[in-house]
Amino acid sequence: IVDYGLGNVKSVKSAFEYLGYNAQLCQYENDFNEVSHIVIPGVGSYERGINLLKGKKIIPLLNHHVCEKKKPTLGICLGLQLMSKRGLEFGNHNGLNWFSGDVVEIPIENKNSTLPNIGWEEVQFNENSELFSEIKQNSDFYFVHSFYYKPLDNNEIIATYDIGATKITAAIQKENIIATQFHPEKSQDNGLQLLENFIKMK
Repeated sequence: IVDYGLGNVKSVKSAFEYLGYNAQLCQYENDFNEVSHIVIPGVGSYERGINLLKGKKIIPLLNHHVCEKKKPTLGICLGLQLMSKRGLEFGNHNGLNWFSGDVVEIPIENKNSTLPNIGWEEVQFNENSELFSEIKQNSDFYFVHSFYYKPLDNNEIIATYDIGATKITAAIQKENIIATQFHPEKSQDNGLQLLENFIKMK
């Protein structure tokens, strides 16, 4: 679990340990060398997140282990957003560029709706997605966000939910890199099953 200063790393760590796995907080090169899977959590702004990754010199380590060594990698919430090409929250910020699109603000069509969008949403996912194995279609997952990932390539999307007429990206995948906008560690049984599915990926 990448510990870069933003994100509820303790609850993510606790969720994996509840499932019986050894979860390690990673900041340094030796930490990453020892792990089989990588998780990038995150809560907060895009600018702060990417600057912390840069400041702690974690980006070269991630590029090596994720993009070159192809370790299964899961982004959670802000962790998903930082994998994009660019984030448009409080300015224009370059991301990790592992996925093609931008992170943009959720459009609010109903005057009674507010941001951030907080709570449980029914998620529709690709039936052949390994990440959602053993999970029922339209299951609820827990979200807290004001911005979402808008891809250039819709083939990256493996799950969505709806806000009004807008389909909001709920999960994306490209080869060994997977990410969810929702918090699996806060999504009870469905979230635990998803984390179990992720760990089984090779």
